[in-house]
Amino acid sequence: MQATQTINSTIAKVLNASPKLIPHNSLKIGTDKEHSKWTYVLFIDIMVLCDDGCLLDTCLFAISKLLSNESKPLKIPDMTHDKLRDELCRTGLDREIMIDTSSLPISVTFSVFSIENSGKSVLFLDPSNRELKLSDDNTLTIVGTCSRFISVEQHGSRLPENLKQEAMFLSEKHFKELSKYIK
Repeated sequence: MQATQTINSTIAKVLNASPKLIPHNSLKIGTDKEHSKWTYVLFIDIMVLCDDGCLLDTCLFAISKLLSNESKPLKIPDMTHDKLRDELCRTGLDREIMIDTSSLPISVTFSVFSIENSGKSVLFLDPSNRELKLSDDNTLTIVGTCSRFISVEQHGSRLPENLKQEAMFLSEKHFKELSKYIK
């Protein structure tokens, strides 16, 4: 339960940190002339069948793949607000919203294993829950897009600077590779 809440919170933060993803006011319901109190809301339900890797990375990739819509605009039913009855009504038309695919978020998580009595550490990509326990929940998560980093979060003990640099380099390559599949 705690892990699910943490992932939900992290995904919300990442999507809120991507202001160019959906054009400003494109989800507003009503005409451009009127001040609207209604908006479309995007609900994302993800069902995990097998937790054999980093759940955050998988969820962000799935969301990005869904929103990319093969580089076609997303179609949503057009709605109007009937002021007399104070209700929303479908117009029968569709509204198209372009998603900025270069702003779609993806992440990569590394598990950090410390080699006993040597002072060295090793990075493992996409750790499963079992691997996370073996690394004492020592992780490094990098969130970004195909063109920029959004955040770098480390949990656990301090990571040597050379491993952080290696992780950033690998993440950049990984993001560019993944972005081929979400456009």
